[in-house]
Amino acid sequence: MVSTTTNLTLQDSGYRQVPTTGAETVKANSGDAFTLKGVSLKLNMTTLLNDEPTKQYVSDTDTNEYTFGEVDKNGLNMPVWDVEGILDMTDATDRNVLAYLIECVETKGFKKLATTNDADSTIFLRWSDITPVTSINVRIKSFGVTQKAASKMASYKLQLVETS
Repeated sequence: MVSTTTNLTLQDSGYRQVPTTGAETVKANSGDAFTLKGVSLKLNMTTLLNDEPTKQYVSDTDTNEYTFGEVDKNGLNMPVWDVEGILDMTDATDRNVLAYLIECVETKGFKKLATTNDADSTIFLRWSDITPVTSINVRIKSFGVTQKAASKMASYKLQLVETS
């Protein structure tokens, strides 16, 4: 699923676990949500399929030949969201967003990814429940930013893993 939406917000909860129990940690942007403008959003879901099967003998008496046997694993890996956007490095607000994104990578609390408009909430549809949700809890898996020489624009990619 790939969606281009208008805006999303990202907020550092300051809490290490969901639900929000225990002491808060340092929060990016003092815990205030900030806007990611005009982003593209991609969802990746994978199963716990074993792609390195176990090797076993074809029969108890034949030790010269191997066959492959799949290890049984059931379930899903946590969903991964790729958020891609562009920042205008001549704009003070966009430069602040870059600083907040870097802070979010460095802080330990889970983050809240949310739509800024209920009409855009269809990007968070669940297949088992068609009721849209407007936010999900995530952890940052990776963050990268690229600015080409003599360009005022920087592109970034944020990889987020859903957390519960």
